[in-house]
Amino acid sequence: MTALAALAELHAAGVQVRLRDDGTVVLDAASTPPAAVLDMARAHRDGIAALLRARREAGPSLDKLPDVPAAWCKGIAYLAASTPPHGIASARWAALAVTSTHLLQNHGAELHRADWDALDLFGLHATAPATNPPGWGLAWLLGAAGEVLDVVPDAVGMRRGPAGARLTFRRTNTAERAGALPAWDLAARARLDCGVLDPPERKDAGCNA
Repeated sequence: MTALAALAELHAAGVQVRLRDDGTVVLDAASTPPAAVLDMARAHRDGIAALLRARREAGPSLDKLPDVPAAWCKGIAYLAASTPPHGIASARWAALAVTSTHLLQNHGAELHRADWDALDLFGLHATAPATNPPGWGLAWLLGAAGEVLDVVPDAVGMRRGPAGARLTFRRTNTAERAGALPAWDLAARARLDCGVLDPPERKDAGCNA
């Protein structure tokens, strides 16, 4: 098992994982996790710490991104700390969080200026999100190794891997948006159904507001 898979399993078990400034990995949960989950965390402690450190150093914090809507930043932070909705594998959800974070850090302001919105970028269909293509946003289609090449008002040039062919992602239309939600709202709804956690707060100001 890789550190990324271990981290995804911890999220799936309802365990929030954070890294202190001194390098200590801290687990937060509403109740004591099963012994097997704690044993897995201990076995992969160094790898998880390295992964969290790499994420921290990969780019600017989501609360310090100028000209990016606060709702996007708060939503992706919520997504990264949440467990996956029913029907989405833990590893795929963790990869979506990483891809979405990089998308905001590298292209968030540019996409916002071009009038792209949360459903265009982070949308998933509320019913069978992993297997229901209408409503899939850019982040889901990019996958773990995807790359944005250029942005215009109605389309994004992209490829799904270093050796992938150039593809064009076009903004979702009204029919495709029917039943779609930003990924973080899908996660929030799943947790609210269980009586846990409020959805992320919404603001329209920049992330550093």
